[in-house]
Amino acid sequence: MRARVVTIGDDGELVTTEFEGDVSDFVIGVEGLGFAQAGVERNPSRRAELLGAPKFHGLAGPMWDGGGVLRWESWEVQNLLSA
Repeated sequence: MRARVVTIGDDGELVTTEFEGDVSDFVIGVEGLGFAQAGVERNPSRRAELLGAPKFHGLAGPMWDGGGVLRWESWEVQNLLSA
């Protein structure tokens, strides 16, 4: 699994944390960032690549980031990039 989590650092800059490996290592890594797992993506109207991907409290996603990479964003980043 190739994935990235985008948050905002203490300095107000975007921080991208990249992961590559199996899903369980990814979940442990994201939980280490302070986000608890909240289930998995099961919405059949989403891209096939997203189905079964973990969801987290405090993060928007999973989202398709292209090139086989999944992405999650803090809601603060989501709101900033969507404005």
